[in-house]
Amino acid sequence: LLETKLTAKHLHLASCVDLLLFADAHSCYVMKEECIRVVGKNIAKVWRQREVGQLIDSVELMKEIHLCASCEDLTKTTGDKFDRMRIDELYEWLEKRDDVMIEEDMDRSALVKKIRSLE
Repeated sequence: LLETKLTAKHLHLASCVDLLLFADAHSCYVMKEECIRVVGKNIAKVWRQREVGQLIDSVELMKEIHLCASCEDLTKTTGDKFDRMRIDELYEWLEKRDDVMIEEDMDRSALVKKIRSLE
């Protein structure tokens, strides 16, 4: 996925808020998930960035960041293997199957639901 490559190349602490806002606005689920992880793990440093004002204005993104920050360790020990996989890993799992038609722009819950229906 091009989105995965862009995320790997351009996602840094200094760019995470801008990329998160971009990813959210353009339904870039892989990028959005990775940005939320970076923000959640570095919330104190992110709070000092001037772009944080735009992030605070988005109640939904703030909820997702809070959930990520508060549940990071919990998701490592609960749920099945699909709950612990990143979105790009879920796409890769589906792409390996010949009997699956992958819809573009699937969010995490849609990907996991599709995978579980195949198991």
